[in-house]
Amino acid sequence: MEKTNKTKQVEKPVEEAVVKAAPPKKEVKQPQKTKLEYQDKIYVLTTGESPIVFMLKSRGCLWFDDEKGYEREIKYCDNQKTIFVDEMQGPERLTHIVFRDGNLYVPKEKQTLQKYLADHADNGSKFE
Repeated sequence: MEKTNKTKQVEKPVEEAVVKAAPPKKEVKQPQKTKLEYQDKIYVLTTGESPIVFMLKSRGCLWFDDEKGYEREIKYCDNQKTIFVDEMQGPERLTHIVFRDGNLYVPKEKQTLQKYLADHADNGSKFE
C-alpha cells in the first residue's frame, strides 16, 4: 500500500489590495479679478442747478496715487489711452467735457473719460 500524503490545503482568503485614497486636496481659491463692466453712464450735476452748458476742467487736476505715494496730474485727452500725464505718449489733444442741461452722457466706448470722471476732484461735490 502506498502511503499518500494528503495534506489539507487551507484556503487563505485573498487579501484585496486596499487602495488608500489620497487625502483630498484643499482647493485654494485664487482671488478673482473683477471684470470691468463696460456700460453707458449718465453723470448729473448735483449743484442744484441745471445750466444750459457747464464745462468741467479737463486738465490741471491732481489725484493721489496710493500705490506710488504721491499726487499725479490727470488730464482728459481724446487721443490717449490713459488719464495720467506722466504716462501719456505723443501729441495730446485736449477735449472739452460739457454737461448739457445738467447731464453728461458717456458711452461705454469712452472708458478713458469714465475713468477721468471717476477720479476727478469734483466727483461727488459737483456731479455724480
